[in-house]
Amino acid sequence: MIKKLMTARRFIAAGVMTAFMFVGIASLNAQAPPAPDNGWIFSEQGGETAGATFGDAGGTLSGGVEWSTEDPFGAGGSVSFDGSDGTVVMEDLAEAFNDLSNFSLSIWIKANDTGIDKGFWEA
Repeated sequence: MIKKLMTARRFIAAGVMTAFMFVGIASLNAQAPPAPDNGWIFSEQGGETAGATFGDAGGTLSGGVEWSTEDPFGAGGSVSFDGSDGTVVMEDLAEAFNDLSNFSLSIWIKANDTGIDKGFWEA
């Protein structure tokens, strides 16, 4: 009985060690994702220009857009849109998307009000 218990413990220990080894090898082979081609965190806190954090397509604040002290990314701030005519116009961005068939888009939105008639995009 004791011999069977010892064998079972060795088998379990060998399985656990094998699992740790595979996890360790997978961690060594993991690669960091590439830096984005274009990105903005809107941390300027003043002026009428939003500089690009990644890439070189800056933007101009227009209409009902204000700099905000809300800080979702720990970078110093953000922009707040009035919900009617506020935009950030990025003229150079059209070139960044030319000839792309696939791309990812990530945004952080904090809505003051919600409802079925609320939209965020105009394309």
